[in-house]
Amino acid sequence: MTLKRLTAATFSVVAFGLSASAHAATYTDRASFDAAVSGQTTVTFEGLVPAAADIKDYGASASIGGVLFNNSVDVTVFAMDPSLLAGTAYGSDFLAWDTSPPFDGGAHVLTLTFANGPVTAFGFDFMELRGHASTYTVDVGGLSFSAASGGPASSFFGYTSSTAFSSITFTQTPLDDQNFDFYSMDNFSYVQQRLADVDSAVPEPASWALMVLGFGGLGAALRRRRLMMPA
Repeated sequence: MTLKRLTAATFSVVAFGLSASAHAATYTDRASFDAAVSGQTTVTFEGLVPAAADIKDYGASASIGGVLFNNSVDVTVFAMDPSLLAGTAYGSDFLAWDTSPPFDGGAHVLTLTFANGPVTAFGFDFMELRGHASTYTVDVGGLSFSAASGGPASSFFGYTSSTAFSSITFTQTPLDDQNFDFYSMDNFSYVQQRLADVDSAVPEPASWALMVLGFGGLGAALRRRRLMMPA
């Protein structure tokens, strides 16, 4: 094997070894999520509804707290409504989407894009505003997860990853469009990418072994090449 080919193979082994240290995790309670992350920014949606109103409709998109909330139909911020059993679980302003027809082909879709660059974690409280049990899909970083709401009480979903990502897509199919089933969230938290930490964690023992093996092979090839060079 030539030095050029061996060098390329060695770097491939090193890259493979480093990828072994990448990891992701999901959370169903905020306390565990908070314990796993630090330096998070939280969007509470407070103060976005005029004092004289209960609802503020932002149209197809809203940029709030460094996050672009985008939906083809409706992005809305609600003030707490004591007349709604489900709404009282939040106790504060909250965001909802697709609150009026037409819906996105029967599914409610919301895309979040982080305006200030990639992040490594996010978490949020959520519920179906009318108190129905429902499930929706969270697509992030090429992976797909289910987040389930049990009814009138809010639920929590959190996600952390050593690989940064720039956007998230939420999809929920309502039980009954005619009854205006729609999803909502509050206290959306995220952690901005830390260049010193993301994808540069200390390699695992197996990763170190691969790295040592690769660099050892490279050194042997260099020594052999020197011995074979004519005097």
